[in-house]
Amino acid sequence: MLMKITHLTSDITRWFFETLDALLKIKSTVTVGLAGGSSFDGWYTELLQSSQWDTVDTSRIRWCVTDERVNCEQSDRNDAHIWEVFLNPLSQQWFTEEPYFVRPTIDSVGGDYTERVGVIDIAFFGMGPDGHTASLFPGHEALQSEAIGFIKIDNAPKFPPERISLSPKSLQHLTHACLFAVWETKKEALANFLDDTIDVHHCPTKLLTPEIVFTDIV
Repeated sequence: MLMKITHLTSDITRWFFETLDALLKIKSTVTVGLAGGSSFDGWYTELLQSSQWDTVDTSRIRWCVTDERVNCEQSDRNDAHIWEVFLNPLSQQWFTEEPYFVRPTIDSVGGDYTERVGVIDIAFFGMGPDGHTASLFPGHEALQSEAIGFIKIDNAPKFPPERISLSPKSLQHLTHACLFAVWETKKEALANFLDDTIDVHHCPTKLLTPEIVFTDIV
């Protein structure tokens, strides 16, 4: 599969709606996994303004997070940020009812969330300056997991230490994935992601085979 790298958020919007439309033709519901962090905020603003929502049966979309911080303040959680900047405004503008947002519990251990989410059809990920994605960090023991679905992480090297994340194998099995690599602080990480000589233990983002990558790094 060829990976497209783009500097235009409009390309991400087009890819998202085209992929969503194709999946809704063959599935009764489509599950979209969203990542936390502010890397996506600019694109969320663009997506909220898209008239293409007029043609989508939004009641057939389920939303979830691709990783989450647990046992922490609500304001620190990814689902809280996603709801505030995207899903709540989206529901007020385009939905006839509150969107189906599958959130982890505050003390989720991974397996319970796996059962509630099921298969993720379209997934979005960011990357850290160290090359981590979701809550999978370079050299971390979680990279050895053979599990499918969400796994519990108790000792993440970045606050907060307790998280759940899609497992390495789940990242590898995704069919429709998009990666955001934004800000100059990610320049080295993006170079490592594109370097065939770097392995996943040094750059866990390489677990992904994204269909499209958005970057503002020159």
